[in-house]
Amino acid sequence: MKTLTSQKRRALLTARSLLKGKAIDLENEMRGLLRNFGLKVGRTSGGTFEKKIRELVEGDAELAAIMEPLLAGRRKLREGLAKLEKKVRNEAKRDEVCKRLMTCLASGLSSRSPLSRRSMFPAGSVIRGRWVLYWGSPPYSINPAR
Repeated sequence: MKTLTSQKRRALLTARSLLKGKAIDLENEMRGLLRNFGLKVGRTSGGTFEKKIRELVEGDAELAAIMEPLLAGRRKLREGLAKLEKKVRNEAKRDEVCKRLMTCLASGLSSRSPLSRRSMFPAGSVIRGRWVLYWGSPPYSINPAR
């Protein structure tokens, strides 16, 4: 049986994932609705999406009235997501295992990073005094100098 703490952590991660997915779904639906009228949103960052939508519908009062509740819903989803993201970060800062993993060299690197390519560094090799470990290997000492 899982502890109450681990169940709460799982619920937090699930809720965060759910909000993120729904916010993305809502954005994609808005893009689709506007595309029917020949309006293309294009690439946007999180902060420019709402501005871009408002620019596209500013000449059409009916479309603006349709998009306004959707934008308000998206805004609320994003606010809730930001709160949950902050809780997840705080949990990670307090957890000893997370802290230890984040001190590893190359932790959190994207798959495009040269250090994340297994073929370049065989398991057990040393980069800047730290062992190259893979998720499949046992958790041996990270710093061989100690």
